[in-house]
Amino acid sequence: DAAPPRKKRRKVRAFGSSPISVAGTVDAVSPILVKDGSPFALVELYQSADDGCDYGEGGDGDERGGGGDVYTAAAILKGEDALSVHPAIEPGRTVTLSDVVSRKWEAGKGFRDRAA
Repeated sequence: DAAPPRKKRRKVRAFGSSPISVAGTVDAVSPILVKDGSPFALVELYQSADDGCDYGEGGDGDERGGGGDVYTAAAILKGEDALSVHPAIEPGRTVTLSDVVSRKWEAGKGFRDRAA
C-alpha cells in the first residue's frame, strides 16, 4: 500500500519580517501587567487543522480543536491601541490580531536554571 500524499505546507514568514495578521481562538489571557513602567498583556491562541488551518502536517498533537493537529501562538499586547481591546478578549472567543510582528522568544536564565 502506498502512503497517503503529504499535505502541502504553507510557507511561514521569517521572524521579524513585516507585520502579519494572526487569527485563532483565545485559550488564555493574562491581566494587564506592568514591567519597567510599560503595561502589557499575554494572550495564548490556538487554531486546529479542523478550523481551516492549512499549515500541513505537524503541530503539537494537542486535541483541543476536536481532533487533528493544533497550532498555538503566544502574543504580547502592548501599546495603548492594543491594550484598549483587552477587556473584550475572553477565552473561547475567536480573534484576529493585526500588525503582528513575530519575534523569537527564549526563557530567561532564571527559568532555565530552575528547570535544570
